[in-house]
Amino acid sequence: PMDELAPHLMHVTVLDRQPWEAIDALDQHFSRDDRLLICTDERDDPFFDEIKRAWPDHIFIDHYILDYYLDEFLSLPTHDSLALAFLSQLVAAQSKDFMGSMTSTFTAMIQRLRGSAGKQELFKFLWNELPDPGTHVERGRHPISECVPLEKGVMIQEFEGPYTWNRYSQLLNPAWMREWPESFLTQQAISSGQRGLEGAESPRGSGRETHSLVAQFEGLGIRIQSSSAEIIDTLIDSFSVAGDAGGVIADIEIQQLGTNFRLRAKDQIISKVTEASAIPGALLQYAVPILSRMRKNCSWFDGAVIDCEGSTIMIVGDAGLGQILTTLREQTRWLTVEGAVALRDDSFEPVPFYVGASSANIASGQQALAPITAVVRARRLLQNRPRVFALSPSAAVAEMSQSSWDFRLNREKAMPRLCKLATQVPVYQLDYCHAGDIPDVLMELSEHISVLPKS
Repeated sequence: PMDELAPHLMHVTVLDRQPWEAIDALDQHFSRDDRLLICTDERDDPFFDEIKRAWPDHIFIDHYILDYYLDEFLSLPTHDSLALAFLSQLVAAQSKDFMGSMTSTFTAMIQRLRGSAGKQELFKFLWNELPDPGTHVERGRHPISECVPLEKGVMIQEFEGPYTWNRYSQLLNPAWMREWPESFLTQQAISSGQRGLEGAESPRGSGRETHSLVAQFEGLGIRIQSSSAEIIDTLIDSFSVAGDAGGVIADIEIQQLGTNFRLRAKDQIISKVTEASAIPGALLQYAVPILSRMRKNCSWFDGAVIDCEGSTIMIVGDAGLGQILTTLREQTRWLTVEGAVALRDDSFEPVPFYVGASSANIASGQQALAPITAVVRARRLLQNRPRVFALSPSAAVAEMSQSSWDFRLNREKAMPRLCKLATQVPVYQLDYCHAGDIPDVLMELSEHISVLPKS
């Protein structure tokens, strides 16, 4: 029947998934000391061997029922495979936490039971099960896809909408592919008139006055909220801020606890920092991987982009990069975009997101930076005079990979992008000892770049 209802989605099982992928997904939410309840009738499948070693305290619920409660099971009015599956779902519905399989009606039933019982939790899935649109599928297999983006197993909101099913990938058919919070008629919902557990799909506020900004990137928004107006004021000039809240795909709340700060998203603590100056870095650690998956036309780097007297130079490097940027701001009038640099893969044009202490015109989108004309890899050494030399494409890829967000997130996808950048834009190594020498070196390099023949 499913083949007739949705022929374009038949046979969506991804047989090429590996046990370590399931373990990695489970590790995001489950402790290795927890008892792991596994719902499957394939207990002897070698796929589960590594999972069983990772969670020594594990139970295959179907076999557990038959091994320890066989007489009770056989005394039921119905004791076939459907009754066994239903019992497994009832047990899973009472568990401390649950992670299911996308598009599985078995999973959806457990989610429905948990939601109707009032468990305010985000639905979690091991991985995306849907193929990329237009992908040729074979029976039981299709290439692994990220067409429905997940963050720690939780679907990422991609759109605005009055209902939760409006806000996620439209590749999911809201009629049956998963459960939605609005459908859970708890006793509280019935008595209050509220629509189920809709609040479980987004961070919940503290009830105090909230100040916020929406950091914008390519039509996507990251909403940053705090009860402290001072915190938001210190960030608002450092991000490319959206004119409205459209396209918000993630919410981050910043809480101040004495002199410490805690960042929360999806009702989970994502970072703790002890200084306000560390907040932007913590925000980027959470936001950039999400934006990288959602906008696949850009590459991300740790570093800065400098508008240097007509040349646009991306500078990446070691821990001394912060001192270099401070020196540039003190000694020059050059514009800098720092922290996490996004480059369009087709034109190498920087796309503002976090702009740090640079001009507010960039943060507001009033001033754009030209495509980069060079990349400089800065390295601090114990030598008196700075030294600059061109890198071969292979050496350039090796050096840039150390500053590449994409390389850390997905090496297979990052390498072609790094190779394209290294072969189309000159890459230089800059060895230095004193940050005060950097402005003059970059000025000389800019003049050299301006007379290079166009490739």
